[in-house]
Amino acid sequence: MDNEIKVVIIEDEKEVREGLKYLIELDPNMAVINVYDRAEDCIKDLTEKDLPNVILMDIGLPGQNGIEATHSIKKQFPEINILILTIFEEEHKIMN
Repeated sequence: MDNEIKVVIIEDEKEVREGLKYLIELDPNMAVINVYDRAEDCIKDLTEKDLPNVILMDIGLPGQNGIEATHSIKKQFPEINILILTIFEEEHKIMN
């Protein structure tokens, strides 16, 4: 499908990652093209030829956190939309 929304999930909790993938793929207009438990792996794999439209990014990741990864990805690929997932309530983390 040409208008399909391509999604990448970056989430370190396996159950959450799998649950998000399941829910997204219930929509016939969306496809999860990859899932990662670390942001560095996603960043390494991103190429111009098959970019996602949306990345669902956990904020609390091992290694590079979601805030740092978002800055890195947006610098290289500003056209990718990134939605941050968090359970944090601290305003400074959310505003970053």
